[in-house]
Amino acid sequence: MEPLAYDVEKAKALLAEAGYPEGLELTLHTSELMDGGPGVNAAAVALQEMLKAAGITLTIENVPGASYYAEAYLQVPFFTSWFPTFSEPDAILPLAYISTGAYNESGWGDPQVDEWVAAGRTELDLEKRKTIYAEIQQRISAEGGVLIPYFAPYLQAASTRLQGHFPGLRLVFRDLWLQ
Repeated sequence: MEPLAYDVEKAKALLAEAGYPEGLELTLHTSELMDGGPGVNAAAVALQEMLKAAGITLTIENVPGASYYAEAYLQVPFFTSWFPTFSEPDAILPLAYISTGAYNESGWGDPQVDEWVAAGRTELDLEKRKTIYAEIQQRISAEGGVLIPYFAPYLQAASTRLQGHFPGLRLVFRDLWLQ
């Protein structure tokens, strides 16, 4: 999908329509030491700067890594999180994007997305699966409850000699060895 256009005037109009004509104040809870690794705070500052022009004041609350999951994750309305890279949509969609998903962090649900995910999980025709997953992606992008600012690049490899790697997951070098 193409990234959404940066449209300050549209953002202001949507805020006014939602009842915030003078802007909005939000607090984003984050931690540089959470499992997502470095770069989380830099992304938060970039988001803070992008939102400012539309009248959204974003306060960044850095929570110590040791207490992040107890104090911020799923405890406050706006927090940072991450997911590992999966090459198969079926690995992440049922966990994070269906109404009853164990990691549906925003609590957003859409019965149509739930149906599409179930259909995608059982569809054997690759082209039909691609179509289903494209519909899901478009719906989540347009209406979903999460903001995905970037995808971190992860190295993937394949070799009959590489042991300890599960395809579709990011490489954890301490768990790998060559046969």
